[in-house]
Amino acid sequence: EWKEMAGIETFALQHLPERQQNLTGSVNLTYNLYPDNEPGEDAWITPLMQENKDLTVPVEFYTTEKCNWKYRNKDLQDLYGSLIKKLDKEVNIFASFAQGNQSLNLMQKTTNGHFHMITPKFYEACIVDLTGTTNGGKAAGFTEQYKKGYDDEEQYPNYYVKLDPFYPKFTQPYGFYQDLIFNKTDSGYTPQDSSTFFNRRLPVVNISNKRNGLRKLDLDKPAVVMDAYEAFNLISDYGLNGGKHDWRTFSRQLAFATVGDMGLDRRYFIQEQYDGKPLNLKINQGTDYRKALKKHKWDVQIEVPTAPDYSNSKEIMKKYRLLRYLDKIYIYTDYAPREQGSWKYAQDNQPEVIIDYRLFPNDGYQRTYRDRHYVLRGYAVCEDFYSPDYSRKPLPDTKDYRRTLLWIPEVKFDEKGEATVRLFNNSKQTVISVEAEGITGKGRPIVYKK
Repeated sequence: EWKEMAGIETFALQHLPERQQNLTGSVNLTYNLYPDNEPGEDAWITPLMQENKDLTVPVEFYTTEKCNWKYRNKDLQDLYGSLIKKLDKEVNIFASFAQGNQSLNLMQKTTNGHFHMITPKFYEACIVDLTGTTNGGKAAGFTEQYKKGYDDEEQYPNYYVKLDPFYPKFTQPYGFYQDLIFNKTDSGYTPQDSSTFFNRRLPVVNISNKRNGLRKLDLDKPAVVMDAYEAFNLISDYGLNGGKHDWRTFSRQLAFATVGDMGLDRRYFIQEQYDGKPLNLKINQGTDYRKALKKHKWDVQIEVPTAPDYSNSKEIMKKYRLLRYLDKIYIYTDYAPREQGSWKYAQDNQPEVIIDYRLFPNDGYQRTYRDRHYVLRGYAVCEDFYSPDYSRKPLPDTKDYRRTLLWIPEVKFDEKGEATVRLFNNSKQTVISVEAEGITGKGRPIVYKK
């Protein structure tokens, strides 16, 4: 739950601290997104985004910039939080682990919508697929039964499965500037008697502004470079979507997760770029939406005659919609949360968050999936511990940065249950402290200190 992670509500562990590798998470009901649309066309927005809940109309949803302006008083939890609903019954979680030519399938039933699964022991990277379903059966045969459509990211999963690590995803607000919510002030003067302006025609005035950024934004130095699929997993585990990629809200979700809003009303300008180029989009303003609304209902998509001009072709723009073709995401920003409301943020000194989507080079692509797909890190392999024999010359070229610490996460014992560890201390007086923890084959924990 994002409120627990942000420190707004009490944080409670769902399980004891881990003593070995495990997966813990939760399952929610998924929801259908509103129908897809072309950039520049109207998009159908869910009823909760409208002031009148009984009327659902097409609204301007061209880019993240315009969407942020139109719904500037709503955050992602306002828009999507009520749609992420808890389960009405428990489901089965199937986990598939694959590393090299080895694979293993596990199954576990949720408890109050949560699961805590002990994983097989693995080192380095391991592919993990998570699926929620009401189907029973054995985990070993689940892959064959459920593989239809599993590699199609445009299909809807049965359930929204996400991982919930035991550590908080958001840091606690720590000072005045991060807790300060910007107070909205009305600019200009409104007279008590506005009737004096009824018969006055004001001259036409052109108003323009510019944004230099608080610290002169440098597009040569991205603040964050992320793998696109890892970015999707990040915001999905944060609870910012329903486990389904939506290109129309992806930028705002990324800014919310990486820039660090912590649930507060933050002010910055979001711009989308595509391989370093902003989208040049011109909208046909001749569409009469009122006539269209009288003829169509919510569940009927309107064919709107638009004639947008693109800086990229339509075929290229469609690739940016799918994780299948997205390689990296570059995020540039000069945003400083502690300067919110400061005099420094005035006039053209407005913070910016630029999200640049990069496609795979040479028309490359990757496999994407309907359900959750992770590449998790296992135990780190300690390949080389630097402990040279100082009595022998010359010493290795590698500098010794750990002369006082030897950490062996997995000691290898011989048939007698003994292990020998050699240390060299350069003939200096040394005090050795040994601490070891382990567990017997019968599950008995052992702690040793000397």
